[in-house]
Amino acid sequence: MNIALKTKFFKISFLMFLCFLLDSTNSHAFDSTEKISLLQFNVENLFDTIHDEGKNDFTYLPLELKRNPRFLDLKDGSLFQKGCVTARYPKWRMECLNFNWSEVILEQKLESLANVIRQVNDGRGADLVFLQEVENIRVLKRLALKTGIRDYHPILIEGEDERGIDVALLSKFPIKSSKLHRFTKSRGILQVSIDGPHSTPIEVFVLHLPAPYHSSLGRKAQLKRLNQLAKPLKKRAVVIAAGDFNISSKEEKEEGLIKKYSQELGWKVASKQGCKKCLGTHYYARAKEWSFLDQIWVLEAIEFPWFLVPESIVVANQDPGQKQAKAPFGPRRMEIRGERLLGVSDHWPLYAEMQLRK
Repeated sequence: MNIALKTKFFKISFLMFLCFLLDSTNSHAFDSTEKISLLQFNVENLFDTIHDEGKNDFTYLPLELKRNPRFLDLKDGSLFQKGCVTARYPKWRMECLNFNWSEVILEQKLESLANVIRQVNDGRGADLVFLQEVENIRVLKRLALKTGIRDYHPILIEGEDERGIDVALLSKFPIKSSKLHRFTKSRGILQVSIDGPHSTPIEVFVLHLPAPYHSSLGRKAQLKRLNQLAKPLKKRAVVIAAGDFNISSKEEKEEGLIKKYSQELGWKVASKQGCKKCLGTHYYARAKEWSFLDQIWVLEAIEFPWFLVPESIVVANQDPGQKQAKAPFGPRRMEIRGERLLGVSDHWPLYAEMQLRK
């Protein structure tokens, strides 16, 4: 073989080797089928139509019941009237008395939420769906069925919230155990131990911190407790925390709670890792302020090579019912008009994926 042919053969062989090397590197860095998908979603007042004893859930009862003399003469009827009169704001008092939370409306609510959940992961819904403002296990099971996703295991443990709204989880993975870390007169932190893909142990925390009109002390206390719970698990499991953290952009600028408590333990914060062009998951019209009230935090560990994929992180807001019709086109909270429910939730969900590094 002459020198020219040898040179040409060498160049072709070298190029083929490079192509193989690049293809091999890409295929072994991670496999797109090996993933854990996550969806954080505050569903805004998902109540059933039945009164839960000891809970101030009277706004979300059928009007037919609220105006029934027999009901009004009962102990629960007296509590209903008292609860409406003592509501925090005039708007809440009027809703308590006049909101018609009927089975017709509830079915529309469940269908709207199911549409939102199915819009991610190519219509299959996320593997883990973190939920807030769910009244009880009854209505959570109804939502799981409405999605049409048979794999979902619903988990909810009743907390201390006066209205009865709780944190919950839908999981496609088998559940080993669950517990609620309680806070007085507040939503607790739900901890769920899961068998993930490839027998990966996963520890999940679902949170709903106190609302922004409360002092930041309650939010700090729950974030501190989250880190205490997560710290001993770092080397034993993949740890994922998600929820409505209720930390506004203004509060974060002033107090830096997300920065402080995430850095304390080395959490990867989804809204900081990706979603660079996203405005937020909540819009506060009075202050004209966008915020990432909804958060997904992940502790990546060498022992378990799952990592958060920045380009997968998005705000899931493509369902038409989720957006306001006018600028700034923020989340459209639910509104009852006759027997029709408009809007879905005052929050947009946050979606992210983790992939397995090989």
